[in-house]
Amino acid sequence: MDLFVNGKRDSILILYDILKIASVNPVSITRVTYGANLNHSSARRYLTHLQTRGLIESVDRAEGRYYMITSKGAEAARELERILRNVGTEKAVNPFVVSKR
Repeated sequence: MDLFVNGKRDSILILYDILKIASVNPVSITRVTYGANLNHSSARRYLTHLQTRGLIESVDRAEGRYYMITSKGAEAARELERILRNVGTEKAVNPFVVSKR
């Protein structure tokens, strides 16, 4: 299974990164962009994808919109981690490892 296409992360790895980032505390889109190494537009697109599937929910605060993982999202993140571990990627050990490609 090739997790990188033309030297870029596969979408599943990006989704996994976002789920892990939002699993500790509610996070802003800025935190997602930095943590998942995405531009704002891409981060918004992935967050929308995760929201429509019930894996992430948004919370409006005085400081702006924040995103947090749902129980369904936490279950999906655990399953993705198990799969990534089985295919032998270092992402399962540390989801924020930068590829050495």
